[in-house]
Amino acid sequence: MNINDWQVLANSPLGKLFENNNQAFWVCSADLSQIVYTSPTYENIFGRQMTNFNEGAKSFLESIYTEDKERVNTALQSLIQGAQLNEEYRIIRPDNQIRWIHNHAFASLDTSGNIEYIIGTTEDITDKKMTELALKQSEQRFQQFANNVDIVFWVCEPDASKFYYINPGYEKIWGKSCEDIYQNPRSFIESVYPDDLERIIAAATGPNACNMDEEYRIIRADGAVRWVRDKTFPVYDEQGNLFRMAGIAFDITERKQAETTLVQSSEQYRQLAENIGHVSWLITPDASQVLYISPNYEQVWGKSCASLYENPLSFIESILPEDKPRVFAAIEKDSTQMNVEYRIVRPNGTICWIHARTYPIQDSSANTFRVVGIAEDITLRKQAEEKTLIALQRARELSNAKSNFIANTSHEIRTPLATIQSSIDMLQHYKDQLTEEKKEKHFQKIEAAVRRITQIVQDILLLSEAEANALQFQPCSTNIAKLCSDVIAMVVSFTATQRNIKLSISENAVNQAPVIDPKLVTYIITNLLDNALKYSNQDSKVEFSVDCTQNQVTFVVKDEGIGISNEDLPYIFDSFYRANNIGNIGGTGLGLAIVKQCVDLHKGKITVNSDIANGTTFTLILPLSH
Repeated sequence: MNINDWQVLANSPLGKLFENNNQAFWVCSADLSQIVYTSPTYENIFGRQMTNFNEGAKSFLESIYTEDKERVNTALQSLIQGAQLNEEYRIIRPDNQIRWIHNHAFASLDTSGNIEYIIGTTEDITDKKMTELALKQSEQRFQQFANNVDIVFWVCEPDASKFYYINPGYEKIWGKSCEDIYQNPRSFIESVYPDDLERIIAAATGPNACNMDEEYRIIRADGAVRWVRDKTFPVYDEQGNLFRMAGIAFDITERKQAETTLVQSSEQYRQLAENIGHVSWLITPDASQVLYISPNYEQVWGKSCASLYENPLSFIESILPEDKPRVFAAIEKDSTQMNVEYRIVRPNGTICWIHARTYPIQDSSANTFRVVGIAEDITLRKQAEEKTLIALQRARELSNAKSNFIANTSHEIRTPLATIQSSIDMLQHYKDQLTEEKKEKHFQKIEAAVRRITQIVQDILLLSEAEANALQFQPCSTNIAKLCSDVIAMVVSFTATQRNIKLSISENAVNQAPVIDPKLVTYIITNLLDNALKYSNQDSKVEFSVDCTQNQVTFVVKDEGIGISNEDLPYIFDSFYRANNIGNIGGTGLGLAIVKQCVDLHKGKITVNSDIANGTTFTLILPLSH
């Protein structure tokens, strides 16, 4: 065939077949000086167009990777001499990609036996080469791992009659060469500790030999006894038939020794734990298993130890809901070194305070493999702390109240003293200039101020007597209507301006003369009415009602004043206590404390109903049988 014949072939159906092939087909002259034909795939592989066929096949040497050029050039020289070309090499495309090429070529002879053309194919084998390289690297890494790991793994026949592979870890653990087991596949049985031999033979030759998971002892060639864990796995072919068995074994001697030590220490710990008053336990680091819980758990939690063994986290169910976030935060931070106090609700409904601590137990490699814990019932301590805190708080409040009392009392006394001094000065220096009416007013001011000071002193003395249990209870038949009217007149006379107190006395109260202590009742009503006037506006109403039955007498004082807050209500009968909303209104903080003492001496009862800014109602009930 001449060059024209090749061009005709290129345009024929056979040539079209070459164009659609993933290999490049090419034809060169006998000396490789001229390219007769190349299929379009050539340009896809080499990334360049073949525009000048006279350049010859040797021009592609420019694309060959430097390290491969000499070898390919030598092969081309042999090809001209009649040898076949079969080479794999790398090229560098114009876009700098490195690709692997497989070239196969041979000489086509004419009728005289001379080389007429060189015919060849070129194929891009980059993907295959990359796969081979990755596989080789993977095999190298596996071999490095297999040669250095302290684990034994192998592949053998399902009946262990032949071993195809066993890694050098066998020599490290068993102390025997891998060659021994290749030559005698069942030689590993010879190393099994006598006490474990029967069990291991049964497992290795039984129906579940390919799913074995056993722990046993071996005797190494040097006489050392080691514990191993031996696991096997079935390997199936594409049809699902068992055709191989794989296995893995590792040395668990240190773990077994730790377990033995742990069993011994656990027994000692158990004896100690069961004879102390605390709850103690031993668990796995992830709290998935309770290994031990002392019997005191049943006394403190009120639940059985069996319930905790069955559900290691069941103790959380007893924790008071508002304390759970604190416990969960402590567990999340570090459950192996926890120190937290919380409350639990026992099955009988009682609440118990717990102080729980945990500590890690570590092996020789500093890995935590157990967690020990101890819990103490601190309910009594917490109750004592709470009482102490309350007492300290009340002591601070009392101290502050006393300080306020001194300041308020000083002010309360100075004010009437200033009034007395002012009136005396006026009477001394201007007595000739004052009318009798003005003189009388100054005398009334002095008298009112003296009464105010006298009342303060009486309040202090009365409270002192009450606290010293020296306050006398002297009941007698009393005209309730007259007593109430006298008290109202006295209270109103103390005020700077005339105030109206609406008095309502039932017919029973008017007609009866109940047996009460008039002096103490006077103190009670005086203070209640005085407060009602003091803490309400001048144009507001103050209502005072009295009712009497055969068994009791009831007094009700109702005002439309500033009211008492819910926070202050529990303390209003304490000595020196003053509510937070009184502002600059004067007072000593003794009035209601005296009221409560007087009510208690009568064995009576006083209640308060108040609404901020809408007023307060005091209801006093005194029994008539003493």
